[in-house]
Amino acid sequence: MLCISAHLVKYVEETVSRTGMTKNRAKRVEPRGEVAPDHQDNPAGQADMDSGNRADSDDVLKAENEALKAKIADLEKRNRLNTSLLLSISKEIRTPLNTLTGFCSFLSDPDLSYEKRASFTKIILDSSDHLLSNVSDIVNIAIIEKGRKTVNEDSFNLNMLMKQLYEQYSARAKEQNNIFKYKAGLSDSKARIKTDKAKLHRVLSSLLINAIKFTGQGKVRFGYSLKDKELLFYVRDTGIGIPVELQKLVFRRFEMGEVSDNHYYCESSLGLSICKAYIEMLGGRIWVESTPGLGSSFYFTIPYRPVSS
Repeated sequence: MLCISAHLVKYVEETVSRTGMTKNRAKRVEPRGEVAPDHQDNPAGQADMDSGNRADSDDVLKAENEALKAKIADLEKRNRLNTSLLLSISKEIRTPLNTLTGFCSFLSDPDLSYEKRASFTKIILDSSDHLLSNVSDIVNIAIIEKGRKTVNEDSFNLNMLMKQLYEQYSARAKEQNNIFKYKAGLSDSKARIKTDKAKLHRVLSSLLINAIKFTGQGKVRFGYSLKDKELLFYVRDTGIGIPVELQKLVFRRFEMGEVSDNHYYCESSLGLSICKAYIEMLGGRIWVESTPGLGSSFYFTIPYRPVSS
């Protein structure tokens, strides 16, 4: 609140300076910068402002008051969002870090069996990857907020990228006992496109990781199709789904702390907010359709820009 108070004091001082408000009275400021005395300062007791001037002064004061209220509301909102962001970042760092320290301490047990040692080591490695991913997401959010992220376009075969993603996450899907499939919507001759390959890979990876993580003994499918000169991508799962009241918040990176009791939201919102930013940078849009208990379908589009072989 200290930041808000400083801004507020400065704004009020500027308002008082412009309107000439002192001692609960409105003074008229002459064009040359001189403050004209009000009727209480007039020795003859005559008002020096006619009704028209008083009406103008009232309008000015009303406008200034509304502007002041809007300024206060904006500063309070920023303060709440910053607080939510800090709480969310703390949770994103603390959760995998607690897992790391806990299982590292277990490894010090000399009587630990080989099987448990191997299992704990895998958990530690997974938590390390999770922590590094979260730190990377936080850094990316900061860069995006500063407007420093740029689009680096490449020419590549989209079908090859889809195949690479399938091979990359097949083992992870198998660990969750999930059926994992993908579908390419274009022939190889038409699948060579121009866009930012790294950002597209990042978005699809994030969506696939979430889908696999929150689906057990189910199905995860991804792919794309060509529709109205746009590539429409999808990642569908039969997992836990997202509550309706959270679907509109899931891409908002500054409101995570307000729904911190929701497991899916807390685990996914940082990455999903980056997905949204990247897709918008590529000229597309992203949205979700979900039914709690039945699964989720994430969709996004980017312009179809084919490249001749």
